[in-house]
Formats: sequence, structure tokens, C-alpha cells
Amino acid sequence: MNQSMRAAVYKGNQTFQIETFSIPELQPNQVLIKVKYSGICGTDVHAFQYDIAPVGTVLGHEYSGDIVVVGTDVTKFKIGDRVIGTGGNPPKNQGPGFLWKERFNFKTMGYSSNKKRGYADYVVTEDWEPIQIPMEVTYLQAALCEPCGVAIRAIRASNFKLGDTVAIFGGGPIGMLMLQVAKAAGASKIIATEISPARIDSLYKLGADKVVNPVKENVVAAIEDFTKNKGVNIAFECAGVGETLDQALNAVSHSGQVMLVALSWEPIPITPVNWAGREVKMQTTFGAWPMDYKLALDFISKNKINVDSLVTTSQYINLENIQETFESLIKPKNELKVVIRMN
Repeated sequence: MNQSMRAAVYKGNQTFQIETFSIPELQPNQVLIKVKYSGICGTDVHAFQYDIAPVGTVLGHEYSGDIVVVGTDVTKFKIGDRVIGTGGNPPKNQGPGFLWKERFNFKTMGYSSNKKRGYADYVVTEDWEPIQIPMEVTYLQAALCEPCGVAIRAIRASNFKLGDTVAIFGGGPIGMLMLQVAKAAGASKIIATEISPARIDSLYKLGADKVVNPVKENVVAAIEDFTKNKGVNIAFECAGVGETLDQALNAVSHSGQVMLVALSWEPIPITPVNWAGREVKMQTTFGAWPMDYKLALDFISKNKINVDSLVTTSQYINLENIQETFESLIKPKNELKVVIRMN
């Protein structure tokens, strides 16, 4: 095994630099993962865009690979196990802060510079962190488990009931997964919003009953027409830009619910007088919990969710291309999901 590794280190001011490090020595309860695929998450793009990630950070939490070294006290895994690097059950007061910190703030607490993560050849994790990949799931599919888990978490945290009508605002990777999870959960009708022609085509292929292009149509009026003026039971806000939250709140039925899935990093306009009289509800959802990862792998292994459709051949990149890729993703056009394929 190589004794050195590459990693894309964030240097501040919207700049990555590929650096070479010695592979760290393991503690007794740690494992070393050789990364195969690492998905680029929208939250990492925001950390880059708004220069939030601390200097020295190695981002990337959507990755899969092989365990190549195990610590002396590790019994759960062995060399050669296929794993995703996150999603395990953490000990008390460990793991992602949103699982246990009472006043968790993702913007100020969501990044750490003391750990090298998935934008690297190798990652060291505690033995409770990884999850084994089922035989039916490929490395690429497993790398997309986390965003799939985000969509599953959003459904599980909502008031969704079998037969509900659903609107999905934003047809990017999370919106496409949200559509599939809602269908698998028993949504009767699903309407989505998206401006990219390529994404609109993909949404229809994945089973959307109608897709509204906000550039060409009034979104709320289109949803009213789609639901015979009732509004949808639940709207999943997966865009986090411009007026999408206000549109979602205005599009749900009386006593309907909006699930805020996307993270807006800037103030957004809302006009409560338009929808407050319908006593609508709004709830946030964040990340994926350990159960959501397990469900995601199960859904993928049983072909209930198609994650392969999110990645085209042109959207694989090498680690060396990470700088220009992040610059382009600040204002995405037709991209679905971009994945780093490690050498």
C-alpha cells in the first residue's frame, strides 16, 4: 500500500489545493478507507461559495471505498470490506452535531479542519462511522447513499400519509431523490418545479406527473390547476433560492405542510399574508440519521430508488479538477450529480 495520499485541501478564498500527506497511523478503534467515489454535496459548494469552510479543511462526506487497514481493537470490520464512510450509530455526544447538540448551527459548527474526509485518496474513521455496502449495491451507488438518506429523512420527519399529493420545488439531485422516495412512500400525484431542460426530462423519466418551469409558468397557479384549486398536501422545498419557499408555503392546502429541505445561506423573501390564513405548517429537516442511511442502502439494493440516473459519464471528475468544478457548481446549469472518481 502507498505510504502517501492526495487530498483537496481548502485554502480559503474559494480555493482548493491538491496536497500530498503521509497516511496517518491508526488509533486502536479506527479504520483506514481507500476511497473509490466521492460525491460533491451542495452544502460543500455553499461552504466554498461563502468561504465558510475553515482553511485546512478536507471536505467530502458522500464517499465509498474499501477498508484497507483496521486498528488493533476493531472487530466490526475486516480488510477488504466495502463501506460508505458515514452513517453509523455514534456513541453519546459524538458524531454529527445535528444529532446531539442542543443549539446546533450548521453555518458555524458544520465544518472542521481537523479531519481529512472524502475528497482524498484515503480517509481515517472511527470504527462506528462506516456502514457495510450490500453486495447488490455498487461503489458508485453507495457513494450516493447520503443524499438518498436526506430525502428519506425528509419524508420520515414530515406528516406524509399514503395517497398524499406532493410538490417538489427544485429538480436537482435532492429533488430527484425526493421524487423517488415520495413515490416509494405512496404519493398519489407529484408535481415538481425546475428550469433546466435536462433536469425536467429526468424528472419526467423518474415519474413526475407534471413539471412546471418557473420561467414559463406561474408556479402557484400551475399547482392550483393541478390539484383542482386544493393545493398539495405536502411541499418539499429542495431549491433554497429566490422565492421558492414562499411559493411552497403558498402552494400547500389548508393545514398543509412545507418541509424545508434545502439550505438557503441568504435572506429570502416571504409574504405571510398570502398563506397564513390557511394555517399551513413548516418544518425543517437536516441531513440523514443512521436509520436513514440503512433504509437508503436497502431501497437502492432493491431498485426502489434509481441513483444511477443522477450521474452521467460526463459528470465524473478527477480530484485534480475539483477547483473548476466547484466554481461551475456555484451556478449549476444542467448538471445532475457530480462525482469524483479516485484513481
